[in-house]
Amino acid sequence: MKHFFSRWRQKILATFLLGIFGCFFLAAQPKPVEQLTREDILSMSFDELSVYPLEDIVRIAGIVGVSIDDLFNMLLNKEVSIASKHDENYFDTPLSTSVLTAEDIERSGALSIPEALRLLPGVIVREKTNGNYDVQLRSNVSVAGQQSLFAENTLTLIMIDGRTVYTYTTGGTFWEMLAIGLGDIERIEVIRGASSVMYGANAVTGVINIITKKSSPDKLSVEARTNIGGLFDGATSPVGGTGTKYLSALFNVNEKWTFRVSGNFNYRDRAQSDIFFYTVDPYGASQTSEQYYPVDSVIIHGADPRKMFRDPNRALQSYSANGLASYRLNDRIHFDLTAGVQNSTAISSNMDLNFFAHTERHTQTRFANLRSEIHDFSVLMYYTWGWGDLACGMPGLRSDVESFHFNVEYNYRWEKLNINPGFNFAYNTLNGDPYFADNQSFFKGKQLLRSFAPSVRLDYRPFDKLRFIGGLRLENNKTPRKNYLTWQLVANYKFNETSIVRAVYSRANRSPFMIDVNANSSTSIKADRRGTLYTELRMEGDKNLKLVVADMYELGYRRKIGKHILLNFELFRSQIKDLNAAALKELRVHVDPSDLQLIADGKQPVNPIVPNFLNYKFENIREVQMQTGGTVELGVVVNSSLNFRFWGTVQQTSIMDHNNNAPTLNILGNSLRWEAAYSILTSAHSQYSTDGDGNYRITSDDIAPDYIDMTSKATPVFYGGYEMNWQFAKRFSFFSNGYGFTQHSFSNQFFTPDISGKMLVNGKISCLFVENATIFLSVNNILNQTSPEFGFMDRVGTQWYLGLNIKL
Repeated sequence: MKHFFSRWRQKILATFLLGIFGCFFLAAQPKPVEQLTREDILSMSFDELSVYPLEDIVRIAGIVGVSIDDLFNMLLNKEVSIASKHDENYFDTPLSTSVLTAEDIERSGALSIPEALRLLPGVIVREKTNGNYDVQLRSNVSVAGQQSLFAENTLTLIMIDGRTVYTYTTGGTFWEMLAIGLGDIERIEVIRGASSVMYGANAVTGVINIITKKSSPDKLSVEARTNIGGLFDGATSPVGGTGTKYLSALFNVNEKWTFRVSGNFNYRDRAQSDIFFYTVDPYGASQTSEQYYPVDSVIIHGADPRKMFRDPNRALQSYSANGLASYRLNDRIHFDLTAGVQNSTAISSNMDLNFFAHTERHTQTRFANLRSEIHDFSVLMYYTWGWGDLACGMPGLRSDVESFHFNVEYNYRWEKLNINPGFNFAYNTLNGDPYFADNQSFFKGKQLLRSFAPSVRLDYRPFDKLRFIGGLRLENNKTPRKNYLTWQLVANYKFNETSIVRAVYSRANRSPFMIDVNANSSTSIKADRRGTLYTELRMEGDKNLKLVVADMYELGYRRKIGKHILLNFELFRSQIKDLNAAALKELRVHVDPSDLQLIADGKQPVNPIVPNFLNYKFENIREVQMQTGGTVELGVVVNSSLNFRFWGTVQQTSIMDHNNNAPTLNILGNSLRWEAAYSILTSAHSQYSTDGDGNYRITSDDIAPDYIDMTSKATPVFYGGYEMNWQFAKRFSFFSNGYGFTQHSFSNQFFTPDISGKMLVNGKISCLFVENATIFLSVNNILNQTSPEFGFMDRVGTQWYLGLNIKL
């Protein structure tokens, strides 16, 4: 904080104050209440309503036909549909749900969807590089000791208007690939907890559904957003910039036809330009966690670092365009057709097999999505195609991808019972051959994942206060050829209009991914920072792999305290089993007899101990994870100008049957520590064979497992935050939010660095200087907490943005 009022920050502050004073002179008066129609009021945002004094808000409420208390209730009790696929008030939803509206996002000053998700309980969001995030619901880890292998969250389902935005190559969602901007979003809805019955595979820890704008009360509406900002290095100097551009137009031809187009451009510079490299001294010298090197200083045989990181200063650059055509014949029949294209480049984390913690990825995809409601039928079809390079400059993971999904549901109502049968078909392909010669792709030929799944859900209300929900879904995959039955049982009891309790038991499963079932590669990788020849790496999938399965138990309670306070509380316990990992199955290493004797004498060998063959294979492991925790959320509306919200999650993840002697942990980077080599080669558990050239062959069967129970340190014990929204003067508002987590650790086969606990405090001042235009200054990470939030990633300091939003 001692540098906060540095020369650059003084310039930023002076610029903003000048804009604020200008607002006082430019600010137009709000439209007189007597000129407002009911339609005008219903189309207003909360910020626009807050401009009016209290006596005018009373008159406005009267025009709409609601009381001031009802207005407050609308702020606390938003509409949500994700929990039952039908619109209902947030208070009545049968699951652990949250909703974030377009107004919430705009007030916060967030510049990306993951940033906005920090405003919701039960979501952990950790920044990797500037603008690139790891997002998890309830923060389940993958496999202990391999947390960053293909380091994306593969257990949370992300959707846009019901369309899955998932990378079936390695699993997970790459957020820069989403072909929408914040201005496209109507609201974001979240379910915490296993939800495969309603939304299919990969909803293991929950679902995030992003709902885009479809209509406007005006004949034509245009929105433009722009901002520019800077990034500090933790001291006094700016080290990069940030900017977003957004433009959309929505027009209603008539009552039946609506069209919408939008475009986005984003860029984020990195807070540093060096790259974390898993360098290992060939003689087994000790490693440190401070292994950041300029790209040009790293020698890679068989790959050009300048192609792997074409611009090491740029964390993110993306552009996208979207279109919507909506036809509504009547309330029972309508069609929404959306299509879009995106191109993105990001430096983030993804792969450990290329010796870098950082990876640049480049993707270009297109999509078409048709959603229709025909009486009681709901039909969703979407097709996505394009290409992606998930580790630029390295062999194996550039490929063409295609994905087709078809889903149909029928809503049958019989007295107090709703029955929703459905059917889903999914077809995903990948082909890396066009980009690699000599079988350098991770896959041989065109690969296919196909599944179909019938399902049924029942929603029964024997009387007004009691509600039961049950569902079953049977998923059949072509590879692996197994059936997976998932279910959900929910009981809700509404004591009165101010309190409701729920109990949930769910099972969910993960889908197969290309990498873990179809991998089939043999790649010559020769690399370390000194240019030492490395090894041949073989990667195999398992077409008989068991899919990850989770069972969740949950109790929840919501209560309205008075008319201005809403309390939400939930307890949960989940068990995840049938995890899989890329296990080391075979190792071949050459050791001179003279070096082996030196090792036996406790001395450093003369020659480097370099494996010349490594064979990894994806397989199921015995490890089982148990997570127990609770989340609390408190929302308070003080008056029409001031409201608060607080939330937090406390949890612990226990791991049973973790193999503490897994052979993958004995290989450190691109050489074998000589201490580890001695332990393996002189082990009394087995006899190792050598060929005439002195090559030792070691398999996983040669190393006895050591199963232990442990508490995972990869999950923070606490994470949560707060927000405050204050309309402190006519047309001026101040928003502050904080997001933090406790210390935890990040583990992979190379290191186990600690992630320091931190509290990120953000602030935004906005001025509605004319009726349809807002300028703002937003400062993120005001306390300048620069410790990395994700293993081996960047240190991101204070950021500021000046922006302008225009709505016509």
